[in-house]
Amino acid sequence: MIRSREERRSLLRELALTLSHELGNALVSLATFRQVPERQMAPEMIKSLKADIGSLERLNKR
Repeated sequence: MIRSREERRSLLRELALTLSHELGNALVSLATFRQVPERQMAPEMIKSLKADIGSLERLNKR
């Protein structure tokens, strides 16, 4: 089945929104990590922030 132009645009829009959301989360984590002293963060928060920053680093290498 061949997708119509409208369906392709819809799919691309959803992909763009997902990518934007994921990048936005990682950038917020990076900004938070740089502004808040590590000793003031809970260990779970540090782990989450480092994972988000790692995602950005992996994306940057591609």
